[in-house]
Amino acid sequence: MDYKYKAFISYRHLEPDMQAAEKLQKLLEAYKPPKNLGKTKENWRIFRDVSELQSSSDLSEDIVNAIENSEFLIVICSPKYTESKWCMQELTRFRELHDNTNKNIITLLVSGEPHESFPEELTYTEMTTTNENGEEVKVKVEVEPLAANIKAESLKESMKKLNTEYLRIAAPLLGCDFNDLYQRERRREAARRRRIFGVVSGVLSLITVISVASAVTINGKNVEINKQNTQIKEQNAQIEQKNKDLLIENAGHLASESENLFKESNLVAAVQKAVKALPSGGEDKPVIPEAEYALSRELGVFRHKQIMPRIALKHECTVEKLSFM
Repeated sequence: MDYKYKAFISYRHLEPDMQAAEKLQKLLEAYKPPKNLGKTKENWRIFRDVSELQSSSDLSEDIVNAIENSEFLIVICSPKYTESKWCMQELTRFRELHDNTNKNIITLLVSGEPHESFPEELTYTEMTTTNENGEEVKVKVEVEPLAANIKAESLKESMKKLNTEYLRIAAPLLGCDFNDLYQRERRREAARRRRIFGVVSGVLSLITVISVASAVTINGKNVEINKQNTQIKEQNAQIEQKNKDLLIENAGHLASESENLFKESNLVAAVQKAVKALPSGGEDKPVIPEAEYALSRELGVFRHKQIMPRIALKHECTVEKLSFM
């Protein structure tokens, strides 16, 4: 039989059931089995009812049609599930389509303990057997529901577990063993990580090469800049020396003019020239001996007379104290 839907998700419109159903639908519809599994997957359509059916005592025609056109039934089990008459009607209708057995029914435990979360109908199946009178009769046989388990302390942790546990549901949909699917999925994930690692390593290597090349270029530019700075410093030193030489030369001319003015007995002008040749007020100007000599001579700094003693005293002992009256 060609089914319109790969699976019908039956769930209670409460948290965490509702979020688990929504995420499970997305995971299953987007899932692509490993190529080496040998299983082809058409685009699965997973039916998930988003209405609450509050105004009706029976399932809507659309829901019934969806159940009848679904190959599998996925039951999101929690203690609240069995309290919903619509959920129980969905389960009952699917079982009726499969001779009141649990064939193609898969459960996902989201909260509570199995004995309080699994509907009683999922804990047994009906089998036809022959009684002691040779009559065919149907008997109930206890079974353990095919289940995935995402119970956790928080909704966030449950959704994290679902990222792996959904493979327990995908396996029967594909008609393969879960362990085989899980191991192949792990190998595929490992291969994917190796590819990512290879790409990242390649990118990092490229970045390293670019960084080294940039460092070499920057280093070369720094060497050139340092060379230019050295040249600029040398040029500045040369300019500074030339300026100093010009100042010395100018001071020499002023000192020479001061000498000539002094010889001409123009003392005031001579002193002015000598002072101008020397630095003043923190001025950064070299001091030349010619200017110092000219100024000191013009001011009579080293001029002296013959001084003769008035009294000469001779003594044999050491002078310890001297006073003038």
